[in-house]
Amino acid sequence: MAAALLGLDGLFLGFDSSTQSLKATVVDSSLRIVTTESLQYDTALPHYRTSGGVHRASAEPDSRTSSSGSALRVTAPPAMWVEAFDLILTRLKDADFPFDKVRAVSGSGQQHGSVYWRRGARARLANLRSDRTLFAQLCGDERYRKEESKLQGTGEGFSSSDSIKGASLLDDASSSVFSLLDSPIWMDSSTASQCREIEAALGGPAALARLTGSRAYERFTGPQVRRVWQHQPREYENTERISLVSSFGASLLVGDYAPIDAADGAGMNLMDLRTREWADVALEATAPNLRERLGEVVPSHEVVGNVHGYYVERFGFSPTCQVVAWSGDNPCSLAGLALGGSGDVGISLGTSDTVFAVVQHPQPGLEGHVFPNPVDPSSFMAMICYKNGSLTRQAIRDRCAGGSWESFCQLLNESPPLNGGRMGLYYLDSEIIPPLPVGTHRYAPKQGDGSATSEAAVRGPLSALTRLDPDQTFSPPEEIRALVEGQLAAMRGHAERIGLQSPPARIMATGGGSANEAILHTMANVFGCPVYTSTSTDSASLGAALRAAHGYLCHAQGSFVPFTSLLDHASATSATSSSANATAEGATSTAPSAVSLSEAIPAGSPDLHARYGEMVARRMAVEQQLLDEARGQQA
Repeated sequence: MAAALLGLDGLFLGFDSSTQSLKATVVDSSLRIVTTESLQYDTALPHYRTSGGVHRASAEPDSRTSSSGSALRVTAPPAMWVEAFDLILTRLKDADFPFDKVRAVSGSGQQHGSVYWRRGARARLANLRSDRTLFAQLCGDERYRKEESKLQGTGEGFSSSDSIKGASLLDDASSSVFSLLDSPIWMDSSTASQCREIEAALGGPAALARLTGSRAYERFTGPQVRRVWQHQPREYENTERISLVSSFGASLLVGDYAPIDAADGAGMNLMDLRTREWADVALEATAPNLRERLGEVVPSHEVVGNVHGYYVERFGFSPTCQVVAWSGDNPCSLAGLALGGSGDVGISLGTSDTVFAVVQHPQPGLEGHVFPNPVDPSSFMAMICYKNGSLTRQAIRDRCAGGSWESFCQLLNESPPLNGGRMGLYYLDSEIIPPLPVGTHRYAPKQGDGSATSEAAVRGPLSALTRLDPDQTFSPPEEIRALVEGQLAAMRGHAERIGLQSPPARIMATGGGSANEAILHTMANVFGCPVYTSTSTDSASLGAALRAAHGYLCHAQGSFVPFTSLLDHASATSATSSSANATAEGATSTAPSAVSLSEAIPAGSPDLHARYGEMVARRMAVEQQLLDEARGQQA
């Protein structure tokens, strides 16, 4: 069935609008990757003056702001995302990419980020002309850049109590379509008070988690919207539609406001997880007249329209090319890894690090999140997210390994597993789980406990450790191992807390960090299971391409089609087998399927897994100690 409906020469295009970059992945009707493209915001679009794709500023004094002193306002300009979208399509066109063969397109967006469309923006989207760029038509051409440049570093694009300086442009047809020139994103930590207010209105954090799948988190869209309403009422009033980064991308493609899909909508603290509709009580606790600004929630496989004529005339898309609802980057990564087997766990090593798995009967609690599965409406996705991911690893790499990943790996291997009992917690940004402020904390065995490799040093209780002064550091090999083991120990400890299988049957690793074999070997030791990687390290854009094919298949069939039906159509390798032993009989192509997996990195020994379990327990005790200290300072 899938073969007949997908056709022989059809292509399926997936985008990933992530924190630092925009990527595109194209698969054919046999799910083989045929084309990829990417650009980094900082280097491709330097005039926005982003660092890591974002703008950072300290939160202004406010009685509603977290008292930890670590609150940061982190935003990104939606105009940059618009310009990047035109640029990546132009690069594909210049490479003679056959847009006319694309049957469907979908996308992935960094979760929780929100885009605020001003009143009248819908008409501008509908009337896009192919002789001008998206940027020129939606962002006020050079006038936007000048106004946006003035705002960088001031925070006035998001959370100043004053109106945006560029607001006078909003009455001009050549102005930006955005009522906020900088969009709050997932790295923001300035909404502690809004989280408390929303939780209180809904009966506490546990009640909110039961309803929406998560307690209130500072990065979630609901608290961000509430903060905009409280701090910028004029801009909120002038907002016609609030999109997620995902539905924003789909809106650009269809030339209209695209709906939010259920998987990404669950990351807002606004959607009823069971009914997959907006929860009135959550909307009312967040901001007035919010429902009318959000539009509807749709299944993740739904076709939300065809591409706008702009893309047909400017790039050569077919007018029948369908746009499947975009979703969040983490749900798309789940699709890109074809995760679904019992006991499988996905780990994404990116700007944020995430741990996720498919669950049938979720029990949302005070840690982690539950989202609908984007490719299986009958199941859910359990996830934990850590803010200190690749950027923290890069900072330690630059300081200890001269900016070289090769040296980083060599140094990691120079220190033995368990690091002689040395531990480190590295928070360059305020962390999500555990909710700790910026800071570095190092622990070493107390003097007199024997050598650094003795059993007492490695396996002793927390009282056997000494907390080092902030200016005391480990040697480069010890520092790098403390970082990597510490990040992975936190993942294991919190994954076990939310009920994920331990040890997992296997881990499927993705993200840029999954190209680092030394990290993957450490992961296999800490978790005690084999680790696989995908054909593509960018599972989010790959997942978006697979979701485009899946949505196209469902639409053609007129009803939901199991995702496995699509995967069964893969040319050489199934979703749940390694490339070493899963070549399909009679396959006519030697190219691997997009969902094929690498050879496994084997699990460490059971004894080593058990010893890492003791280290994990010690790590969790250290986290609790730091949490108690932070709460004491706030009291």
